[in-house]
Amino acid sequence: MDLDISCGLSDEDTLGEFVGNLLRRGHGWEHGRPDVQAARHRQEDERAARLRDEEKRRREAIEARIEEMNRNSAAPEAAFGAHTVHTEDGPIVWATLTQCWNCDHPMLLWNAESARPGRQHSSAGTLEVKREVGPKRYENHPDVHKAVNKWMQETRADVQKATIKPRRSKTKAAEYSAFVCPECDALIGQMFVSCIRTDKWSLISAPLLKRATAEPAKATGPAIDPRKGKPQRQRPPVAPALSTYYERPIVPEELQTDRRKTWAELHSPDGVAEARRKFMGTRD
Repeated sequence: MDLDISCGLSDEDTLGEFVGNLLRRGHGWEHGRPDVQAARHRQEDERAARLRDEEKRRREAIEARIEEMNRNSAAPEAAFGAHTVHTEDGPIVWATLTQCWNCDHPMLLWNAESARPGRQHSSAGTLEVKREVGPKRYENHPDVHKAVNKWMQETRADVQKATIKPRRSKTKAAEYSAFVCPECDALIGQMFVSCIRTDKWSLISAPLLKRATAEPAKATGPAIDPRKGKPQRQRPPVAPALSTYYERPIVPEELQTDRRKTWAELHSPDGVAEARRKFMGTRD
């Protein structure tokens, strides 16, 4: 028979338990005539096929919407020029220009990260857009809005910012902060925002970049000793050590005459005789 049967004896650990369960319960199979069971199997297969087709269509619709959102998005620097608002300890803000999927209204979306206070960055880092957000998101922080508004004012960007409002997730039954269209209040899903390609974003605000070379400190006067309140004693500069290598040996002072003689003169027969006489205390 082609019917699927199962013993239902998958929990046995020993041969004795297996035989005991087999004697007590025996084999199990679905009730009904073979044609009824075959019809039931066909219905289950058709239902599984419908579910697979629905999932496939759902994925294709999501991919099509993501592609459409990328096609309708652009980097702000492409429309308003490259411009970055530099702050001391302000946020790092990336932005993208897109349009509403419902009413085609253009708007500005942004992604923000907090900068560490007192730290100067050498670069803005890599853009990482969150796929899921909570009820409180950093993009809605007053400092972030201030940086975005300043960028829009300096670049004279004639586009509206998207609005951030609380929404409730149907799948997780929890509230989260989401971008919505400023014109028709349509939800801009964060999952679709996170799928916008990197080349569609540009940096609009970042902290001051780290200086390449540190400037030397200027001396304003003698250093003050904090223990006595008086200027510290300035040590004289140490003269550089002279090299001990010479091309010729130095002639001892007691062997030199008033006129300094050359090496050849000092080692000539006359020079050697004169040096011997000086050493013995005679000149004859």
